[in-house]
Amino acid sequence: MSCCGQKRIKLKEYYQNNKLENSIDTSLKTPKKTSFKYIGDQSLLVQGAISGNFYQFSSSNTVIEVLEVDAAALYAEPLLRNISI
Repeated sequence: MSCCGQKRIKLKEYYQNNKLENSIDTSLKTPKKTSFKYIGDQSLLVQGAISGNFYQFSSSNTVIEVLEVDAAALYAEPLLRNISI
């Protein structure tokens, strides 16, 4: 019967040999996106709260794909509409 210390060492070796990146679902590696349409008259620049990306809407009816993690910042803008299905 092995002691707890040996089990911890074996567990640590296992995780070092099987890198975390190999166990991550590929859908988590690809950022999910959603689309927003601008209905205003002038240009609009919005910064995503999570990624820090800037999204430039240059004119009315401009449609831009944005990262889903930034969608909350764009929902706060009254002249933007989420058009993703």
